[in-house]
Amino acid sequence: MLFRSQSRFYRAPEVVLTATRYTYAVDVWSAGCILGEMLTARPVFPGSSTMNQLDRIMEITGRPTQEDVAAIQSPFAATMLESLPDARARPLSEMFPSASAEALDFMRVCLHFNPAKRITAREALRHPFVVQFHNPEDEFDCDRVLRMPLDDNTKLTVQDYRERLYNEVLKKKKEQRRSHRRNLELQQQQQQMQQ
Repeated sequence: MLFRSQSRFYRAPEVVLTATRYTYAVDVWSAGCILGEMLTARPVFPGSSTMNQLDRIMEITGRPTQEDVAAIQSPFAATMLESLPDARARPLSEMFPSASAEALDFMRVCLHFNPAKRITAREALRHPFVVQFHNPEDEFDCDRVLRMPLDDNTKLTVQDYRERLYNEVLKKKKEQRRSHRRNLELQQQQQQMQQ
């Protein structure tokens, strides 16, 4: 129960507003939340309810425009946001006074209310705040959509999720070992043929 209530702190506005669909931009939002927490040692958006969560989000993002609300693609977004008081965005430098200019900018581009205006993961890797860790040779784009083999409508225990996740990791590692062995065997065969 504790995990479930705290996970709200990292949810992007489109998730909080029950969007009909969402993209990888939700992960970028979470990255901005995590950076903020690393800077202050406390959650950036510690909402106590859905509406309080939205209120806290708008303290940083300001009131969303009609375009921003439309981008969320939620039939409830406009109604839910109308019931909240007007909010002007607080400057991030005020909330995170010890943060560098690059860290503040990285957070700013991650925490756009509108998911279409958030930085992409590919762009984020080139941002001045993290560019020193960017290694294009070791960062591959996935050429297909990944689907988790878990039904979102089935609720499992934490232990069940953990076991399923570990099993997926083990399965992938076995596949990688097999592939590596095959590649080594092919290389050895090619070397023998060349001799």
